[in-house]
Amino acid sequence: FKHLFPKEAYDEQKVKNVRSWLFRLVKKYLALKELQTQDEQWELATLQQLRKRKLPNLYQTQLNAFEKKRTVIQDSDAHHFQHLLLEENERLSELGELRQTKDQLQEMLNQLDLYYVIKKLKWACEMLNRSRIVNTTYQFHFLEEIKSVLQKNSFDYLEVPLVILYYQVLLCLEEPKQEVHFFKLKDLLSTHAPQLARSEGISLYRYAQNYCIGKINQGNGQYMQELFVLYKALLANGFLIENNVLAHPHYKNIVTIGIRLKDFEWTQDFIESYKEQLEASIRESAYCYNLANFFYETGEYDEVIHLLNGVDLTDVYYEISSKYLLLKVYYDLGEFSLLSYLIMAFERYIKRNKFVSTQNRTGILNFLRILKKLAKIKEWKRYKKKAFIEQQKVKLNERLNEERSVVNLVWLRAKLAEL
Repeated sequence: FKHLFPKEAYDEQKVKNVRSWLFRLVKKYLALKELQTQDEQWELATLQQLRKRKLPNLYQTQLNAFEKKRTVIQDSDAHHFQHLLLEENERLSELGELRQTKDQLQEMLNQLDLYYVIKKLKWACEMLNRSRIVNTTYQFHFLEEIKSVLQKNSFDYLEVPLVILYYQVLLCLEEPKQEVHFFKLKDLLSTHAPQLARSEGISLYRYAQNYCIGKINQGNGQYMQELFVLYKALLANGFLIENNVLAHPHYKNIVTIGIRLKDFEWTQDFIESYKEQLEASIRESAYCYNLANFFYETGEYDEVIHLLNGVDLTDVYYEISSKYLLLKVYYDLGEFSLLSYLIMAFERYIKRNKFVSTQNRTGILNFLRILKKLAKIKEWKRYKKKAFIEQQKVKLNERLNEERSVVNLVWLRAKLAEL
């Protein structure tokens, strides 16, 4: 108060008033910062001011520049909404006799319909997708009418990239068994991806990825390759890179798929090429873990141990994932003493770590208990009778089937099958 009002007696209300005014200014500042990132909104606001001030020459110059710029703007639902506002602005300009043009009413209505169709399809896709994840029922008003219009292609809506793309996503969600819908969506994405705004590209590719993941979970291994193709397309179109940063979960997913498909040359090149685009705070952990995972799959166990033992993995997620890798290496090498020690240390770590959720903790501890038994059976094979080993394998398989929560279940089953 002394700083703000040095010559006045203390008045708490004055301090509250200043704080309130400052907060209003902060909110306006944040809004302006956001508007400055939305070029079309900024341009429209300028046009509206020129129209209101009755400056026809400046208005026309600004309009010509804006329309020229719009021809290269990437496609998004926001882009179509701005087109609608532009037509509405043109209509108001005509009424105000700033310029003599054709009647804008029809174009305004066309743009309104187009924007509505895009938004309706977009949210219908999200609602259908969500209803499959959570037990929710939605009302899809007018959706059948829109589908009927699109099937007849009465107004050339299917010439608009966002319309045909979201319509194809809708078909994938409504008829998931008809795989032709997915492959058409994949082709359409390949054709139209360069025209899409980043947010729309990510959203549309995510639907395609989720379709692949659903098929993979049903046991259709063909779609692992399709998922890999989609990730490569996302990279090629720049949809996974924001502010020159690649999110580390994408980095890990791409590496995991690449090594599962045994595309080792491409995957190793990807690991090295995109390392510097990982966020600095997690770069070393993500890089070392994924490279170690790569070396595990190629059987270069010494490289795995060197990478994981020689690097300080500060991130909990990568620390846990790295421990899994070391356990797998020691198991494959038959280093049962080291394996036993690491299992005990891992158990203590998981039980004490407050950042591990209850569900994950249960899955990890079950994995460690089953791994102990698996290692014991593998060790017994050296001197126990075959009938005894087979009996133990059956018991362990039954336990795997009974456990509800076990991490690395696919790996455990594969190693049990090898015994």
